Amino acid sequence: MNQEGDVEAEVERAIRLAFGQGAQILDSHLTPFPLDEVSSRVEGLRALRGHDRYSLLDTTRWVDFGVLNRISPRAAWHFAPSFMLMTLRHEREHEYVELMDLFRFTDDLRSQMEERPSSPTHLREMLMTHLRRMPLEEATSLQPGGPLKLDWYCRVLSFYSPQECKAVAAFLRWLCRRWPDDEGLGLMLEAYWSQWTEPDSA
Repeated sequence: MNQEGDVEAEVERAIRLAFGQGAQILDSHLTPFPLDEVSSRVEGLRALRGHDRYSLLDTTRWVDFGVLNRISPRAAWHFAPSFMLMTLRHEREHEYVELMDLFRFTDDLRSQMEERPSSPTHLREMLMTHLRRMPLEEATSLQPGGPLKLDWYCRVLSFYSPQECKAVAAFLRWLCRRWPDDEGLGLMLEAYWSQWTEPDSA
């Protein structure tokens, strides 16, 4: 295995160790809408139905980013490891930029902030302040489509444990080397995910 392959294998191990297997997702955790009914609100979600954290990887190599407009915050966290591993394994073959909005700070999210963050630390404070003042019913609601909503995004962040954030940071450092010009990716890595990364021991 070459050096890049070694890095990718180490990132995958970190993701699997941090997130664990996870049980199959319930329909009620995937979306509040009936999955057995024909509806644009659940378009594309049947492919995710009933999967545990990693079984999705056995059936697909690419997921349209539109699923982020239809799944619950809990489901976004549940499938985050699969989304990362798909990108890690197949980024040379498929387009994952918009699916990675799950981890980036996009222009759509920026436009919903009351003020422009002046630094990564300021951005982290703004995101956490926003999350703390959201009513529970608003925070857990499904976003109805269109650009990612700030409430939805902050609620997804609230599901991650520090160990999971550390694994996401390892993945994003790899991805930043692949996409060095993605400002939203680098900003969010520094603002949020990397806060959980402990310095290497001397």
